[in-house]
Amino acid sequence: APDGYTIGVISSSLSINQTSAGIKLPFDPVRDLVPVAPMVRIPMVVMVNTELGVNDLKSMVAVSKARPGKLNYGSAGPTTFGGMATEWLMRLSGADYTGVTYGGRGILQGLVAGDIHLVFGGLAAATPTLQTGKAKIIAVTSAQRMTKLPDVPAVAETFPGYEVVIYYGFVAPAGTPPDIVNRLASDLAAVMDAPDVREKFAAQSAEANVQGP
Repeated sequence: APDGYTIGVISSSLSINQTSAGIKLPFDPVRDLVPVAPMVRIPMVVMVNTELGVNDLKSMVAVSKARPGKLNYGSAGPTTFGGMATEWLMRLSGADYTGVTYGGRGILQGLVAGDIHLVFGGLAAATPTLQTGKAKIIAVTSAQRMTKLPDVPAVAETFPGYEVVIYYGFVAPAGTPPDIVNRLASDLAAVMDAPDVREKFAAQSAEANVQGP
């Protein structure tokens, strides 16, 4: 019942699934859900295999143009956040990488093995891969540089207007009274703004997104 006692957590994949051809949801997010409050924003990092010999986005683009059809990028599929983020960068930059679909953590294993050369992913999950010395970060997908990676440029510094950030947020069933939605939004904002909550999310390279009613 839309009485404020049932709320859900959604992610950016909901937006993709709602608008992607071939994906049919058993509900209509716009009709059946009401937004309550944001939770977190999570930038992705752009990683390359170190054997590719590139240190920035411009050289990443240049090496692909010099080897047309020979280099690959990995993602969980063309309609996933990583796949779409990569394709957008390819379109903006003119880079030539072929998409290869992986399941689970196989993407990072493929990057280390050199089967793929470019991957977009979360910093927390990618850290063990980076420690192997087989991969490096050359950019972040947030509009500005990440606090944890102050020396790594944002994609937008090279290709203005680019920003891709994974989001999570709270929703309630459609029909939930506005005063209840506003109260939930206010209470959730207070929780997300709590220092210990911000600290726990920051440890996972996520930024608490505080916004009241």
